Amino acid sequence: MPYLERDPLRGIWVITSPERKRRPHEDRDKGFVCPFCPGNEHMTPPEIYRVPGGKDGWVVRVVPNRYPITDVHEVIVDSPDHDADLDTMDERHVNVLVEVWRERLEALRNNAYVLLFRNYGHGAGASIMHPHTQIVALDVVPDVALRESANLREHDCVLCSMYGRKAFISGGYVINVPEVQTVPYEVWIHPLSHRRHFSPSPPFGRLLSATVRALKREFNVRDYNLVLHQAPEGYDYHWHVEILPRMGRFAGFELGTGMRVVHYDPEEFAWKFTDIIATYVKGST
Repeated sequence: MPYLERDPLRGIWVITSPERKRRPHEDRDKGFVCPFCPGNEHMTPPEIYRVPGGKDGWVVRVVPNRYPITDVHEVIVDSPDHDADLDTMDERHVNVLVEVWRERLEALRNNAYVLLFRNYGHGAGASIMHPHTQIVALDVVPDVALRESANLREHDCVLCSMYGRKAFISGGYVINVPEVQTVPYEVWIHPLSHRRHFSPSPPFGRLLSATVRALKREFNVRDYNLVLHQAPEGYDYHWHVEILPRMGRFAGFELGTGMRVVHYDPEEFAWKFTDIIATYVKGST
């Protein structure tokens, strides 16, 4: 079983989960069969939830992770299509998917912290390319969320103010390039108004899909992580989605200092992304 401990010297939380080493890897395992594809439903643990429909009998499935990070670790199979991603799914499907995200986050909200994330591409840590989202519940609030919560309290919230470059605004949401990008081509999406918990409504799905499409086509992004941060239990917060392209790897300097090195001009990216994102949102590409 996974267990959690904190290093007393560095203050780093470490989850030990030996089962994780048994995960299947699409690019490594001979004779790999995708457990998330239609017809292979028997290869996953029993379903927690599904959205029925389509020729395969489902459009989104939720199952426990067979190789969990913590005791509560769910996998959302985003689509029956093994080769899909947020930029290729139609808008209706993305809207259904993000509503499943909301429902599962709400179902697990009694935990200290719940993190939703997507790893897309082997360079972002995905062992299976079939599009899927993961939700992990924690007994502690991670330091990242604690640090952010200090700056996301309602009356002093930086996301409610002029933080970052607001590249596109629509329907109460903003696509935002943060003031300091911690990885190349980092982009956030969040509501303009102060909301603690993830509560998507149109056009959020369109903005999400358009952002991924623009990053792939205009900036040659192939692998990325998506992280959804919402309020830890008992804290104020402004929820936001972070899209974090993985254009390289963290090396000795980053691991030894906790700092990041970005090898491009963040201002140039912010201007170019702002110039083109409206075209992607409006569906002209």
